[in-house]
Amino acid sequence: MSLGRLITSADVGTTTGVGGQELTIAPFNLRPGDTITLAEPRTHEQRTLTLVGFYQRSFVSLQFGALQGDSKLVLGWRQRGRHGSGTRHARAPP
Repeated sequence: MSLGRLITSADVGTTTGVGGQELTIAPFNLRPGDTITLAEPRTHEQRTLTLVGFYQRSFVSLQFGALQGDSKLVLGWRQRGRHGSGTRHARAPP
């Protein structure tokens, strides 16, 4: 963990999560306690995630600012999806 804390069992069912360390630098400059609003691409339904920490990967990844949290955050969107396809991907609105 590079800043803040990891998510724990106490975070289950909440809208807390952790993000990649790259979210702590410009242009984002996020810190623990900051919030980020995510939008489901098809329905544009929004959810706000409170970031409690930021992690540093031990490997090279093409994902920038990957977020981790309770799986119910994404599964809720998936279950309401009309097209029955796989996992919905959340993105931060511009």
